[in-house]
Amino acid sequence: IGAAQALALFPGVSRSGATITAGLLLGLRREDAARFSFVLAVPIVFGAGVLEFKHMGGIAMTPAFWTAVFCAFAAGLAVIAVFLRYLRNGSLLAFAVYRVALGAILLALGR
Repeated sequence: IGAAQALALFPGVSRSGATITAGLLLGLRREDAARFSFVLAVPIVFGAGVLEFKHMGGIAMTPAFWTAVFCAFAAGLAVIAVFLRYLRNGSLLAFAVYRVALGAILLALGR
């Protein structure tokens, strides 16, 4: 699953899509694969935040900044909870079709 996560270094590859797909191919249930994918994202997001923090200057010390961080965190947790609930019975097929269709359109427009 970690190797699949590395595929996200290529433009257009969804990190969560790659890790969830790898989990499914390894026999995990949809909900478990998604949960593991989200747990794998924690060090990546934290590390990216640490690297970018030094470039933010004084804005990183304002209440508005920390309010935005808190709101983004809360919204992220809410979306993850809804997504995991959906995956108990729902399918990832719609997401896969969307990614392939969008990719085809972007490739067609780029030529």
